[in-house]
Amino acid sequence: MTDHVDSLITADKNADPNGTRMRLMLATERLVAARGFDGVSVRDIAAEADANLSAISYHFVSKTRLVLETLDWRGIQGLAMRERQLAPFEAQDRIEDVRGLLRAILECHFNRPSSPGQPTHMFFLRLLMDATPEIGDFFREASIWFRHDVFLLQRARPEISFEDACWRYYAIMGLTHLSDFDGERLKAWSDGRCDPGDRSHAFDLIVDSAMAILTMPPRQG
Repeated sequence: MTDHVDSLITADKNADPNGTRMRLMLATERLVAARGFDGVSVRDIAAEADANLSAISYHFVSKTRLVLETLDWRGIQGLAMRERQLAPFEAQDRIEDVRGLLRAILECHFNRPSSPGQPTHMFFLRLLMDATPEIGDFFREASIWFRHDVFLLQRARPEISFEDACWRYYAIMGLTHLSDFDGERLKAWSDGRCDPGDRSHAFDLIVDSAMAILTMPPRQG
């Protein structure tokens, strides 16, 4: 880990969950998840966090910086989780437990670190589609870091090229981008027989699908 990551993890552990800064980030996460970046004002965030409007300027300067620091905070939590999950695989030159590797990678995306009652997954999904330049830059920089996962997939399937592994990782990541709307559609087309709240069952299906993607024969041409 970099010193920056270490310092943020330490700050996260020591943060006051009831402090103004944390309340503002949690409120931002809830409101952006529900309305998107443009649908939320600094006044909305301050009211949701039960904080003075001036607290946003004091702690974060602007709404954009507040959203970016909330993304960074959650991203660092996810990075720490990923390092714990993938440490056994990082030490292997050839990865034999392909399913175990995929479960570890997908767990970090499907069950990303959150807080009780917080819509962290939807917060990320909303912002992934946002056109704000600074937010786009954040995700582009983060995406380059995830190249590490592509290298792990190649250690599990050394016969596939780097480009093929990138395409497969792209398809596998798409399996984790389920929204509340997708859950409502599942309930509708199953006449209520399928419960989108059964995340364990959904996760097992996602891992099965990822296995099919990764283990298919190399593409020709």
